[in-house]
Amino acid sequence: LAEATATTFVRAAAPDATPAQKLAEAQLAQGDATGAAALLGREADARLASARKESIDLYLQQAALLETRDVIAALAALERVLALDPDNFDARWRAGDIAVLVGRTDTAMRHYRAFSEVVRRQLEEAPGDPAGQRNVSISYGKIGNMLAAQGDTAAALASYRDSLAIAKALATRDPGNSAWQRDLTVSYNRIGDMLAAQGDTAAALASYRDNLAIRKALATRDPGNSEWQRDLALSQGRIGGLTGGAPLAERRAALTEAIRISQMLADRDKTRIVHQNDLKYYRGLLARLPE
Repeated sequence: LAEATATTFVRAAAPDATPAQKLAEAQLAQGDATGAAALLGREADARLASARKESIDLYLQQAALLETRDVIAALAALERVLALDPDNFDARWRAGDIAVLVGRTDTAMRHYRAFSEVVRRQLEEAPGDPAGQRNVSISYGKIGNMLAAQGDTAAALASYRDSLAIAKALATRDPGNSAWQRDLTVSYNRIGDMLAAQGDTAAALASYRDNLAIRKALATRDPGNSEWQRDLALSQGRIGGLTGGAPLAERRAALTEAIRISQMLADRDKTRIVHQNDLKYYRGLLARLPE
């Protein structure tokens, strides 16, 4: 005790002494070692928390710098964030996405499930928070993607439908929110894909048509938005490429429209190869349609 008391007095007299250290000295001078210890303990906890937060911020910055240069190193940086803060849902999300890019589907699923658990707990604390609701919907979609990649179409479909239920509620609440409307179209597309994979082309077509109706509205709302125009072409392509789904005339019209939009986008931005690839794909589908 004598040594600890002496050390406390010495540190309290140092030029860089903190208010807590000076208060601890005062407590000791009054004979209150317990109070002094409590003050120093709180100071230590605050320093540890500050250092932890600083380390997390630095690792997140490191990951952001590496994501377009070295995805393996970026993933390692995000794993270090999660070792310090397992509930950091942004790091969970990004780690899952990077794991998908490098083919680590088991790792991606682990992060997406943890991401879902975190955002669902947060939503329990604030049930009316739209951002929290959207995060839960996104998490179900990402889990569904992994289940689909594993070939479990039934489980993927169930996860996508959970995502859709939330996305639909949000889109209904605010029809003018374009991001929420687009989320809804993504869910419809994914559900259509799973239904098509299961051979239920009629139900798949219904889901694709729901998707198309919203994407038409979004593209009309902002004709200059190339991403929304491409979304519309993709939706037309889904219907045109669904064998055994829509009537042949509807499929042909859908693919013709997908080609028109893709050509427009290719002419608008000749540097984006994706538009040329889209054109080639839709033309191939149209050429294979029966007369």
